[in-house]
Amino acid sequence: MKILLQHVKNTLNYGSMMMAENLITYLNKIYNEKIYYEIDSTKQEDLDRLKEATGYEDISFQKTRVPTNISKVKKILDYKKYMHNISNEYDYIIFLGGDDFSELYAKGQKGKLYIIWNLLGIKYLNKNKNVILLGQTIGPYTGIRKKMAKKVFKDIKVITRDDCNLETMKKEYDINAIQSRDLAFLDLNLQEKYQNNSDKILSKYKLEKNNYLTIVGTGLYDLYCNDENIFFDGFMKIISKLKDKFPNKRILWLSHVTTDKPAKSDNTLLEKLQQKFPDEFKNIVCISQKILPVEARILLGNGYLTVTCRMHAAVSTFQMGKPAICLAYSPKFKGVIAEGLKQEKLVIDANTNNFWNSRVEQEMNEKISYVVSNYDNICIEAKKNVDECKSKVISTLENLLKKN
Repeated sequence: MKILLQHVKNTLNYGSMMMAENLITYLNKIYNEKIYYEIDSTKQEDLDRLKEATGYEDISFQKTRVPTNISKVKKILDYKKYMHNISNEYDYIIFLGGDDFSELYAKGQKGKLYIIWNLLGIKYLNKNKNVILLGQTIGPYTGIRKKMAKKVFKDIKVITRDDCNLETMKKEYDINAIQSRDLAFLDLNLQEKYQNNSDKILSKYKLEKNNYLTIVGTGLYDLYCNDENIFFDGFMKIISKLKDKFPNKRILWLSHVTTDKPAKSDNTLLEKLQQKFPDEFKNIVCISQKILPVEARILLGNGYLTVTCRMHAAVSTFQMGKPAICLAYSPKFKGVIAEGLKQEKLVIDANTNNFWNSRVEQEMNEKISYVVSNYDNICIEAKKNVDECKSKVISTLENLLKKN
């Protein structure tokens, strides 16, 4: 069996990589058939990281691609032809979640045109009815893109990772999507091995189990606030609040996206904060280098508490049975964490200037107090709800490669 995996272009986004490595690992366990995977990345580093994480060698680069030099005159016809050719190459073409099929990241007219082009591509790629959208938070769409989405997704197996989006797909797009949960809730292939060596991993960074707090920032701070200085000041208020509330615990900064693209890398925020507030960062342990997602999960899961702008850092924290306070910039936090994990009290709607300018200290104080007062119950509830999410994902994967 030959499967093309899409949205695996950046394994330095640990959320994206966790979804990819878990899909490969669990499909290999479930299906009694040799599976050959191709990925849409062009970087050897991505391929090597996936092979190391999964322990699986039959992964290679996508062989048939759409050329980047198609002339504008023949654009649509050529695009359709190349997509049809790609469709013929594979038994299944799987687009991994999460919110790439959304207008959230589309900036201006160029971004909206990209979405139209993206929807057309999926339509043409589905020539043989072998496209699957797995673990998705799709939309919202507006205008002509909403009309296109209704037509495109009706012929495709769409599997959502949260019930909010499931209802949206049914009500707004008339699509009978399939209920599931995020692939990253599953144990990673190397997770047990790394957890057994957690003391060694923690000692490498001079950390002690349950005696540190993890902060995960983001390079996408324009999605939170349109004034970066207000955001920077607000973020430092969070760090100061954690130091005040937990004077005996260390602070760990963990970059969960370490891509070389500054606009997306968490290291961009780290560097700007270090430059603006050098004294405050003197005693903070900073992990900005590239590591495997499994090591990031061990670091997140062995701390006392995580405060995160990255949703998949929250997923890993809860997956390890610990609480995470989520600074939400999109509906996926509500769907995956607040409702899917029943942790609505730990999700903050943080995508407004007002939050970062005037509400950040009060809301963080309330969330921290809630965690401290209910710590054991939160951990017990997290484990229970994660187990339910795992069961849903396993059931999804057991039925994934069955024709409709």
